[in-house]
Amino acid sequence: MIGLCQIEGASGDTGYLRCEELPKSRFYQAAARVNTVATLDGGSVMDHRGFSHTDRRFRIYARMTPTAAAALWALHVAGTYLYLTCLDGVYDGAIDHCEADVPDVYFTFAVREQKA
Repeated sequence: MIGLCQIEGASGDTGYLRCEELPKSRFYQAAARVNTVATLDGGSVMDHRGFSHTDRRFRIYARMTPTAAAALWALHVAGTYLYLTCLDGVYDGAIDHCEADVPDVYFTFAVREQKA
């Protein structure tokens, strides 16, 4: 189960959506900040600058009613930051891709910060 909640903005409006993600959803995928550069002697130099939650993108698949899909689309087009809650914790970020065709919905959530 995941929840999406609009962070209250200047208008004071908030939106909230709760849905059950499908098993093919992905929460634990991210690339570390690793850079490899070729050197003139045929070798390479690797620079590992760690991992940040801001590198994560959650890929969420869900089955939704037309009303829930419309609410998801409204959160997306509002262009605001959201809180996403899932088993892994609470995250602050935004929907950066959304396909709200019912009943099968797909969206990606770009993490800005892990809250808990």
